[in-house]
Amino acid sequence: MPEMCDEEDLVFRPLVAADLPQLHRWVSAPHARRWFGGERSFDELAGEYGPVIDGRVPIRAFVVIAGRRPIGMVEWVRVGDFPHFQQACGVEDPRTANCDVVIGEEDVVGRGFGPRLVRAFLDRVIFADPAVPACVIDPEPGNAIAIRAYEKAGFGFVRALPDDGEGNGVYLMSVGRDQPADAVVSLVNVGDGLYVRPARQHELGVAVDIDDDSWTLLVERDARFALDLADDDPFVVAEMARWAEAARDTRLLFACGPTGEPVGFAALGVIDAHPHLLQLSVRRAWSRRGIGRALLERAVRWSVREGELWLTTYRSVPWNAPWYQRQGFTPADPSEIGPQLQAILRNERVALPDVDERVAMIYRLRSKTWRTSRL
Repeated sequence: MPEMCDEEDLVFRPLVAADLPQLHRWVSAPHARRWFGGERSFDELAGEYGPVIDGRVPIRAFVVIAGRRPIGMVEWVRVGDFPHFQQACGVEDPRTANCDVVIGEEDVVGRGFGPRLVRAFLDRVIFADPAVPACVIDPEPGNAIAIRAYEKAGFGFVRALPDDGEGNGVYLMSVGRDQPADAVVSLVNVGDGLYVRPARQHELGVAVDIDDDSWTLLVERDARFALDLADDDPFVVAEMARWAEAARDTRLLFACGPTGEPVGFAALGVIDAHPHLLQLSVRRAWSRRGIGRALLERAVRWSVREGELWLTTYRSVPWNAPWYQRQGFTPADPSEIGPQLQAILRNERVALPDVDERVAMIYRLRSKTWRTSRL
């Protein structure tokens, strides 16, 4: 794609019937279909958007044109026109807008264009209506790329919900009419310009370095924790494979300092069909600043659809099981532990020191909601 145009060069024009073949190509692209309704035929898409185009459904859909090139679609509604969604998300003011975005051209994705697109649409379309007090957006909790883009556009986290009424988990975010784009950072209650972003696939070594740095605390506490495992050790190979899979699926999340340097990470995976916190580590120089807690909050929000989050850790190390217990985790009953997690525990007890101290823990979302405020 040519050089990215500025926000003022973006054009939003109403979606028309002639756009449907291109829209179908966009939403069917591998990078988009996972988050935008999944696989569907052209006829299914036309059946969905035909009533939008002819005005029978109160959805306002626009093609995004950047530098004279159509690159995606953005749509918005008033939540009061969709009472089930309004109720499911707990939005009190029916005048609040909700918007959805798909960037369909793959060569545009990952170039920092999304936040500018969203901000321009907010300023020039949604908030051009003086009756709209705020806008909410509802990416799925696992869509870390979208969440970071919306944060850059000014949205802040409100609550995580297990179901939007259509079977999807929700990471609800909002932005007010007069809120500046840079008013929100993702690591709430931490400050200092810290934020969370998904790791890139080539950054696995950065996570390893952070984890090694964090592990030295254990070694200082007890020399028995000193490790000397080769890269081809079966435990290391299995662990790196799980972290690499997390990175591929944007489930390896970095907490970054003001300069953009990763200072902590959470690796998220699925074990025995349950959400699992594979690893959470923070550089020693950045400890005791709420970073671990903030990353854990993101992990819990990610698991809201299933309502539980698992992990393995050391039973007696103060910043392991005792810390997780203060955050709401409890030791898992052995009868609840599935075969994959049993195998992981067996491997940990072979490879890691103090084998009898390894324990599985579980966090159960009692209300299946994780929130910071109410709209």
